[in-house]
Amino acid sequence: MYIREGDFIETKDNLFFDVKGYDHPRNRIIAFLRYYPDRRGDRIKNYQKYQKVYSLNKRYDILKTQFPHYLYKDETINQIIQAIPINYIKKIYYPHEYLERILKKKKTNDYEKQVLEFVSFFIKYVKIFVYDIGVSGSPMIGLNKYDSDIDLIIYGKNNALKVYNALDMLFDAKDIPITRYTENELKGLYDFKSKDTDISWEKFYEFEKKKKTQGKFKDTDFFIRFVKAWDDIEGDNRFKYGYFSYKTIGKATIEAKITNDDEFCFTPCCYEINNIKYKDIKIFGEKSQRDIEKVKINEIVSYRGRFTEARKNEIVHARGNIELVKGKNKEEYLRLIVGNEKEDFLYT
Repeated sequence: MYIREGDFIETKDNLFFDVKGYDHPRNRIIAFLRYYPDRRGDRIKNYQKYQKVYSLNKRYDILKTQFPHYLYKDETINQIIQAIPINYIKKIYYPHEYLERILKKKKTNDYEKQVLEFVSFFIKYVKIFVYDIGVSGSPMIGLNKYDSDIDLIIYGKNNALKVYNALDMLFDAKDIPITRYTENELKGLYDFKSKDTDISWEKFYEFEKKKKTQGKFKDTDFFIRFVKAWDDIEGDNRFKYGYFSYKTIGKATIEAKITNDDEFCFTPCCYEINNIKYKDIKIFGEKSQRDIEKVKINEIVSYRGRFTEARKNEIVHARGNIELVKGKNKEEYLRLIVGNEKEDFLYT
């Protein structure tokens, strides 16, 4: 089953999940709960009210108390994750198909008109094909509100780099209504996310103001997510589910230098690092702090879009779980996985 980052799944319980990653366990799809039926909800589909859930902890709590069959003890990741049984899938929503439907419509609403205009700038100025673009989020699944943002997906590594490198030009062009966030707009974003982040406003602002993948199109917020094409990951063991196993062995706060940023704009993102300084470290089980500092952490990985766009040679500050990674060909290394808990952060 071809399903990946940015796709949504509607289940037979009328839950909506957003898919994470590219490969999945047998008979399940790794995805996080995003919308659930709630009579207090402010979104309506098929005469049923829905609530959007933001906090990762709350997503787990809802599933644990009401829908435990979506929680799965995964032997590869060695923890309980959110994963949809294949037989519970009601419908899969694909961002590129949603954009195709908008393009074919004879009559579009205001949001769809904005989407088409926004997309047209990337086709015209960046020279990418429309079939390499998708639109995800609540409008795709029919749960949007009047102020829903544009969640744009760009497929393919080459397309991603072309778009990313062209964004400065699009921001600076006087005749294109694409703008960076102002300081006040970033403050609003920080206030909204403060319940789910653990860094100060000052650090948040210094990192976020450099980002190109978010901003305003006219009066509408947008976020651009870069997702690899299937050809990009063919033969790459990192994307073969079950090739690597992962075990959480501790937590750490580190400062390090980024030595490779080839995956800086993708979801998930990955940064190779060296010159690591441990600001705080706690080890579980048999390995000691001395063992960890001797082996070192090779990379930082995150499945959260907000931790993209750190760059090579920058000093990165990050907090997350230390994972021991083992491959079937006896590969073994450590990584820091950021974004699983509220206390996690990453900034430069």
